[in-house]
Amino acid sequence: MSTIETQLIESIHSHELSSVSKVILANPTSLNERELLLAKSAQAVSARILERCQLEGAAIVNCLVSAGIPCEFHAQDLILHPPQFEKFTVTLECEDPTQAVNIASDNGYWLHIPTSEPEWTDFRRNNSQIVMTRIDDVTTRMVLKWSVHRSFFSRVIRRLARELQRLVPNSRKGYTEPFLGTPASLLPGLLEFASVSSSDVLLDVGCGDGRVLIEAARVYGCRCIGYELEESLCDLARASAVENGVEHLVEINNDEIQSAPHDNVSVVFLFLPVKLMSKFINAFREQLKPGARIVAHEQLPIESDVPADCMAPLFSETSITVAHLWMVP
Repeated sequence: MSTIETQLIESIHSHELSSVSKVILANPTSLNERELLLAKSAQAVSARILERCQLEGAAIVNCLVSAGIPCEFHAQDLILHPPQFEKFTVTLECEDPTQAVNIASDNGYWLHIPTSEPEWTDFRRNNSQIVMTRIDDVTTRMVLKWSVHRSFFSRVIRRLARELQRLVPNSRKGYTEPFLGTPASLLPGLLEFASVSSSDVLLDVGCGDGRVLIEAARVYGCRCIGYELEESLCDLARASAVENGVEHLVEINNDEIQSAPHDNVSVVFLFLPVKLMSKFINAFREQLKPGARIVAHEQLPIESDVPADCMAPLFSETSITVAHLWMVP
């Protein structure tokens, strides 16, 4: 891995890719052809992500304002801190976000908590923001904030509840982490990075809507197995497999990964919260047969008991990530 690639990876980790790539391109004659292409790709995709966040944020705010909901789109924050993925913030000037959530849902954004009563009322009274996601090629994230006025007693209760959530993660009944799918434009590069072939059996942990499995089955003709806890995402994955004509190669399980057999798995794909990925990487290195590969990608550093055998910055037309590869000895 070259010095420039290392600089780009470190800048992705520190969320400074836009500024660092500008510095690298300020002296193009010192770069080889590959390094120049990487730096130009980094700069171009950074600009496209910023533009898309500005457009998406403005569009949803226009919908909210048209419905009589006063709100603010933090466009200046995007310019001061250029995003590395599609995420923007909208602040409501009200205490009840229900109408705004409904409008966002009508525009394709997905709410990841129960909307039935009394769970929804309890949530909005005890929280001041939520992340809604739209399942598209890049998985756009919107942080929706609202005002919450609390008495001293309610603030104390809220602190105690947060401490309980920290000590007992499953105490947030019915709450699931937002689904963040691997951007579709990164899939070809990630599967090539993992050296996937027709003889492989690919396992995707937390497969979501099945996009990784379907791409691998469609392009390489390999057998693919996915595990996903969210039933609605499993339904999307199965429907997509049928639509793409690979249902005979793709198996979707609405179940915990602990119940999965690993005997024939030769490639494991991971895109999960960083702490979970670290746990799975260490476990799969012990469970899989020699020669199997574990590929994970993330903009944050991934810690594991053993450093990755290979890392690479990946840039597509719309997305940014760092690919990591572990070979099972």
